[in-house]
Amino acid sequence: MTEVTITQKIPAFQKGLSLVAGCTLTIYSLAFALNKALLPAFDTPFFIALSGICIGICTVLAFTFWLPKPIFSVNSESIIPHLPNQRNLKEIVWDDVCEINVGLYFLSIKTVGGKSPINIDLSEMRHTDLKALKTCIIEICEGRKIPYQSA
Repeated sequence: MTEVTITQKIPAFQKGLSLVAGCTLTIYSLAFALNKALLPAFDTPFFIALSGICIGICTVLAFTFWLPKPIFSVNSESIIPHLPNQRNLKEIVWDDVCEINVGLYFLSIKTVGGKSPINIDLSEMRHTDLKALKTCIIEICEGRKIPYQSA
């Protein structure tokens, strides 16, 4: 079975520019702070340089390690939506799903014990991500013999 994980995309130019700016700020602030520390001059520019080091390191970490969690994840065991305006959605296990309606910009999932279907709005996702997500869901439905409707 296939697995699809959709993450929030940051343009490569913006990512590269932010990394260069963060590294440059960190290096210049570190050099300035060391220059001020070697001279016993712990005045305002020294503390501004320390804050520049912190801001530069945070900028680099924000575009490398502190990336947001995936927006949507589908694997052979569950559907995990983390959409921005739909925080009340929980993980949906495929064993609990009895029917799926795949629309143009929505998913409607009926579960075994649920009284009403779970509606997931996909209108904020990009078209390429939607195609990959729908293909993966249809493949899993066919493999698990879950009835589905595709609009």
